Amino acid sequence: MESSPAGPRLFIAIPLDLEMAEALLEWSEAQYPSDPGIRWNIAQQLHITVSFLGEDQGRRPEELAALLEDFCNETTQFDLVLSQVSTQFRGPVPTMIWTQFDHSREFEELATRLATALGHELERKPLPHITLGRIKDLKQPARKLPQRLLLEKDSLTVERLELWLSEPTPTGTSYRTLASFALQPR
Repeated sequence: MESSPAGPRLFIAIPLDLEMAEALLEWSEAQYPSDPGIRWNIAQQLHITVSFLGEDQGRRPEELAALLEDFCNETTQFDLVLSQVSTQFRGPVPTMIWTQFDHSREFEELATRLATALGHELERKPLPHITLGRIKDLKQPARKLPQRLLLEKDSLTVERLELWLSEPTPTGTSYRTLASFALQPR
């Protein structure tokens, strides 16, 4: 019996501005040029996941949007600084290429407060990162990427949180923003 593909999933994300998203993808693709074994995300898909809600979170999207709006009304903007790009492995197999941000007390507090508001417990310490690409069948050997990511723009002001829907498609995952709320100015 075949397992059915995953259905639509909800999560709360920090969107990236287009300038940073495009710079990240340009840098990443230069590291593994023309490798058909890597499925790079497009700029509009790049985000930082704050809370993954999954397929069965017990609340309708409208309820989650209302909760998120209230949460954002009590949350102040903050900055994240890009740190490094790395290849992630599952055992010996490379699975993803992502970029991490420097440790951020503000991000940790945001994720912890949001988990509490949603009635969830954090499974692990929050780590702000962006998945740049998924490795399906790497044609080049996996290699250590430069530790420090050098981009002209290396910081992101977290100005909003969004409720996103991800749906599997034959060519990858499709993302849609269901609700978007501004954080309070500093």
